[in-house]
Amino acid sequence: MKRRIFAILLSLTMMFTLVPTAWALNEEENRTSASMETSENGEGAEESGSVAPAMRGNCGAVGSEDSVQWALADDDGDGSYTLTISGSGAMANYTANINNEKKATQPWRASETGVEIEKITKVVVSEGVTSIGAFAFNGLTGVSEYDIGANVNTISQWALETSAAKVFKLNGNTNFQTDNNGVLFSEDGTTLIAYPGGADVRDEYTVPSTVTAISDGAFVGCPIKKLTIDSNVTTELPGWSFNGGVLEELDVNCLFGKSTFAQITTLKKVTLGDSIKEIPQMAFLECKGLQTVSIPSGLTKIGTQAFFGCSSLQDVTLPESLTEIGYQAFRDCDALTSITFPDSLEKVGEQAFLITTDKGHTGSLTTVTFGKKVPTFLTAKGDPSINPQLFTGQDKLTTVDMSKCENTTISAGLFNGLTSLETIIFPTGLAKIGDNAFTNCKGLKSLEFPDSLTEIGESAFSGCTGLTYISYGNGIDDIGRNAFGGCTNVKVIDLHRATKIDETYDNGNGNGDPALTHACIAAAHNVKYYLRTVNQANNVKGNLEWGSGGPGTGNISNTYYILTAKDAVPDYTGQTDTPTRAGYTFGKWKEVTVSQGSTSTKNVYADDSSWSLASPTVTVSPASANTYVNGSAVTLTAKVSEPVHGFTYSYQWYSNTSSSTEGSTAISTATSATYSPDITAAGTTYYYCVVTVTNGSDTTSATTAVVPVTVASQAGSVTISNKKTAATYGDEPFTFTYEASKAATVTSSDPSVATVQDNNGTVTVTIVGAGTTEISVSFDADTNYSAASDKFTLTVDKAKPTVKISADPTSLTGSGTVKLTVTSNGVPTDGKIKVTCDNGITVTENEGGISATLPNETKTYTFTATYAGDDNHEKAFDTCQVPVTRRSSSGGSSSSDRSYAVSAPSAKNGDVTVSPKNASKGDRVTITVTPDKGYELDKLTVKDASGNKLKLTDKGNGKYTFTMPGSKVTVSAEFVEEQAASIFADVPADAYYAKAVEWAVKKGITNGKANGLFGSNDPCTRGQIVTFLWRAAGSPAPKGTAKVPADVLPGSYCYDAVAWALENGITNGLADGTFGVNNTCTRGQSVTFLYRAMGTAPTTVNGFTDVAAGDFYAEAVAWAVENGVTSGMGGGLFGYGSTIVSGWGMGILVQYTDWSVALYTLVGMALVGTAVFAAAWKAKPNGYDD
Repeated sequence: MKRRIFAILLSLTMMFTLVPTAWALNEEENRTSASMETSENGEGAEESGSVAPAMRGNCGAVGSEDSVQWALADDDGDGSYTLTISGSGAMANYTANINNEKKATQPWRASETGVEIEKITKVVVSEGVTSIGAFAFNGLTGVSEYDIGANVNTISQWALETSAAKVFKLNGNTNFQTDNNGVLFSEDGTTLIAYPGGADVRDEYTVPSTVTAISDGAFVGCPIKKLTIDSNVTTELPGWSFNGGVLEELDVNCLFGKSTFAQITTLKKVTLGDSIKEIPQMAFLECKGLQTVSIPSGLTKIGTQAFFGCSSLQDVTLPESLTEIGYQAFRDCDALTSITFPDSLEKVGEQAFLITTDKGHTGSLTTVTFGKKVPTFLTAKGDPSINPQLFTGQDKLTTVDMSKCENTTISAGLFNGLTSLETIIFPTGLAKIGDNAFTNCKGLKSLEFPDSLTEIGESAFSGCTGLTYISYGNGIDDIGRNAFGGCTNVKVIDLHRATKIDETYDNGNGNGDPALTHACIAAAHNVKYYLRTVNQANNVKGNLEWGSGGPGTGNISNTYYILTAKDAVPDYTGQTDTPTRAGYTFGKWKEVTVSQGSTSTKNVYADDSSWSLASPTVTVSPASANTYVNGSAVTLTAKVSEPVHGFTYSYQWYSNTSSSTEGSTAISTATSATYSPDITAAGTTYYYCVVTVTNGSDTTSATTAVVPVTVASQAGSVTISNKKTAATYGDEPFTFTYEASKAATVTSSDPSVATVQDNNGTVTVTIVGAGTTEISVSFDADTNYSAASDKFTLTVDKAKPTVKISADPTSLTGSGTVKLTVTSNGVPTDGKIKVTCDNGITVTENEGGISATLPNETKTYTFTATYAGDDNHEKAFDTCQVPVTRRSSSGGSSSSDRSYAVSAPSAKNGDVTVSPKNASKGDRVTITVTPDKGYELDKLTVKDASGNKLKLTDKGNGKYTFTMPGSKVTVSAEFVEEQAASIFADVPADAYYAKAVEWAVKKGITNGKANGLFGSNDPCTRGQIVTFLWRAAGSPAPKGTAKVPADVLPGSYCYDAVAWALENGITNGLADGTFGVNNTCTRGQSVTFLYRAMGTAPTTVNGFTDVAAGDFYAEAVAWAVENGVTSGMGGGLFGYGSTIVSGWGMGILVQYTDWSVALYTLVGMALVGTAVFAAAWKAKPNGYDD
């Protein structure tokens, strides 16, 4: 009953708080039955007196609709609404954005609730809900906060609208996570679900390296100016998921799909990574602000409408790998000025560069250059096109260069309607020009057909009213109907190469029309001159008939004649008109007497000497330029106004100190059409270019105007990166970098604290002593820059050495002598460690070691080892205690006097002897191993009475030693057949590491490299060495307590290994805060890693001259020598900084590493080697036992 009353009250409350229109219902409507709400017990709620827009309802998944409910309320009364999803189970999936009136089905859309969607500012998904349905909140552009319940485990596609979102609250939900930027991720961080579009604008964001997938709509409305997505994202990026924000620059190196970056109107620059092989359909559709695109060299395809409507796109370089450009790929790219097709291009879709002029678009394309082939043109469906309309609407296209083309045909209609086209450079091997290929190209002025051309299609050049000059080659013999129809301004037709032009051919009507009629356009047009050789003129037919007498002279062979299109040959000695020849200036006519019957008439002609090469018209841009020292580059461009096909143009730039061409200097490296002057020094320099044109043996030149380029001085700057203000004496050298306007000087104010070495902007700082020094980078003022500097103060603390003291035995019964062992870490070689004892006991130090004799008196004696410290080291000390229990006079034997048996059972295929066969605790026992002929030692084990393995030391020549425990011991050995000569070509049988390699192969640790090589001298990195140690330890999961340096990327092969090593004190990383994952591992570092992982404090001090007692690796080296891991490099040197080759370094580690895994993971990294295994062979714990 209580529930029923609650339902009624709730219904009434809602009725009075709904929008006023709910009360505008007429009486009849008020009498209609109101919607029934379902109460908690399933009973229908009481009827309200009117019908109002729904503010709550069901939204559960199909089949359980009533399990999840929605409610919309203005809780604060401020006009903003909260949408709450409650109940238990999954939400329903919807099919479209809430603003899609035709397809949207979300019950909280405005048409259902009367609440404008932008007034919904918060979405709360309650704890019982498990799934947010597809498109559930998509389109709610006012939502700034999402509260996601603890049990939500699925966020379906396009579920969230992120354009205004500022925060995603997880409320204890562990199925998702957010980072410091508020970005929502999946639990494991591999899926980026949503970036908060309502967050503050940031300059740059890089998708984390852990992310492999990005959800639909993740970056809609994102407040990021530059976004970087790298190849770690392996799932195809979804479409329409990046628009609506402020994105200006995009670096992407992963797979993306249809419409992925479409309609990002703010986008200006795109850089595509090397992994991208295809730009999909509509990928950058209508990115109207896009100006530049960097396309990788391996790209093969640009898809349909990929850049459609990118009206600001100015420049695109198509790579030589490109084979296909899709339908309308660059349609309405208004700002595109030039296109060069690569040699690899095979297919181009229709309308690829079309401009829609009737929609206000204006093309800027001026030059098109073809590669080695004219591509096949395809329709939108991929069928061959008969009307490609490739450049339709490009009204500024003036030049088409097909000189590289190896094709023999220009397709029908290819350049149809390009009214601005002025110059076409034909392919050298061109055989056919298709029908309508250049129809209505009114800007064409001259045509010079190659000798290879045999056929010109119908209407090929019809309507080219700008044509004044046509030159035919010697191959032309088929000219289609109306090929030059409407070309009314042709003045000169050059037929001197056209040896076949007089042959008749059947043009299809059976009349055998002379080819010359088509070639000469028709007598009705205004052709004034035909250029022909004398010999050709003898055979002229039709309108050019000379009469029975012909020229008659025969003495002007192979010169050009000027003939009219009339039947007779009048006297043209007074000719004033000049014929046109591209690139040349006409001089004067020559006269010739022509006999016709009994009449001799003078006529005129011109030969090669009648023309002289014309100086080209050249311009230079810009007319002047200003910049700053090392500022924006200046590019000068010399341009020939009307270059002639077949002519060669060369360039030479000159500089001068005045605005003159006198006294100038040729710039030896500046021999192209463009030149970028030196701007590293302030001042004004004057430049000009001489352009030389060559055609055969003819040559001439022209000079551009003089261009002043002023370079102004500017404020100098120095910026230091990676400043380090604190260090400790003994730290490894660290580096910092700097950027400076000019060469700078790096100094340390106190070289006794630290020294600096500059290597082109990367400075190595070496710690010399404790104290404080100021490190600065600076330069003085000059004519180009003002003085500048940057600096930081470095404080070097004293090193904190450690001292350890231990006693053997650790207790006494009765009087006795105690042996004391002192070890240290970080104490300098010349540092004295003093050992004292209380109670007046004298401590003796001699060649036999440190000892003290304690009396038979019950008392505890304290021994203290002290290092007093110095200018660079703190004081250090340690203590140990030895309790003495008074022995009664009755006496008794000491356990240290007892003797224990050493047994060595006989072994198969070899002999094992021990000496002595009985020994006391602490005695050294020697084992001698002698394999039978053809056999070698495989395994040697020593165990005490409890079955514990004892440590063995290899003394060489088959001898091994161990220290006797306080119990009997058993020695066992196993022998195997000797292996043949080394299986690796680069491992000599007598090499010091040969046995170790043999052992490693036998154990399956390595199979070497390819081609029968082992890789004796291949290097190992720090990351690899630590990884081997980690795997040896069983690949334990790191505890997450260590901060892993940034250069160790999450998910990389060595990430967990480095984390583990940091947690266990095996490494502290480098001084600059990095781990140096790819740094080559040195001998000192490798030994230190191994020592920290499994070593025990050494009892001796190493004797290498290049290992100081204070060096961080000194104790590790001492341990390695003491345990036979290494004996140095000879000459008293250890060689700390020497590179670890696979042989030496990996041998130290091989016994700890699962190599089958390591080699598979690190394939191709050249890890396996030689001396490594030798060291490993020696350092194997517990001898050779696995």
